[in-house]
Amino acid sequence: MRPVTVVWLFAFTAIRTATATECADRHIFSERPSTGSLESPAYPTPYRGGLSCLYNISTVSSNVIHLTFVSFDLAESNRNSGQCLEAYVLVIVVDRLGKEHIGNRLCGSTLPSKIETMQPTVYVQFVTTAPGREHRGFRLRYEIIYEGLIKEPPSYVPDDEKAFARECGGSTKPGQLTGEIVSPGYPVTYPRNTTCYWLIRVEPRQRVYIRLAHLHLSATIAECERASLSIIDGYKHDSGIVRKELATDTSEARFCGSQLYYTEEGMKSYLSSGNRLLVSSTGSMLISAAGPSPYHEWVLTDLEDTADATCGQIAPVV
Repeated sequence: MRPVTVVWLFAFTAIRTATATECADRHIFSERPSTGSLESPAYPTPYRGGLSCLYNISTVSSNVIHLTFVSFDLAESNRNSGQCLEAYVLVIVVDRLGKEHIGNRLCGSTLPSKIETMQPTVYVQFVTTAPGREHRGFRLRYEIIYEGLIKEPPSYVPDDEKAFARECGGSTKPGQLTGEIVSPGYPVTYPRNTTCYWLIRVEPRQRVYIRLAHLHLSATIAECERASLSIIDGYKHDSGIVRKELATDTSEARFCGSQLYYTEEGMKSYLSSGNRLLVSSTGSMLISAAGPSPYHEWVLTDLEDTADATCGQIAPVV
């Protein structure tokens, strides 16, 4: 019998998948203020499924990072769960203590709002579990900005209280080391339905010490939602999400009622972690001369003077 020779022949076809060159982790670092852009792989053509891209944008501590989406076209959220499942962008802001603040998943075709952080590190993650088909992906512009250019948030004074507009909000001048913040109309009255912001900023190697000298917003501390005063660390990351740990959050101090509730010195003073401090005042009630508005005085101290073993001595201005 003639021997039979069996030959196996394998044929294979190379299937293109998302390779490292299509979705490589990208690290962008700049010491100086600058701008640039990021795009999803293959943008503006439809993205592929199975992607997990991470973009790391960072700079030095004297700068901050802002993100603006200029184009955004991903699969819509799931109809049943409302979650972004087929494709999403996740923005993770890393604060100056190294804590990561994870935002909500972004998907669909609605252009997300501008993200203005006070931090020097931001991660942008792009994940897909299904091909984009007709969806083009996203493109964003990042801005690395010197923190000294960041102003206080805009204050709000209603039309019927415009007489107080010049007294509501403001900022310190370069080189200013002492001063006072007085509420609009003090000590006679306080305008209703106003939100005022004051920014106290000093040189990068200095900190801000602020002390509450007088406070009378309401007769009881229970009316905090109607009138309050907040002292906020200038580099606090505001995610817009209310969390349970706010009670132990040392990056913000909130005052309500009157100074009778704040008897200890430590309860009515605040030392910033950096060179920026934000004072916010909100009120929805009219306060008459019988109940004067908050009055503050603040002084500054150099960071090196408070970082030693004795924590330094800070004397308020009198």
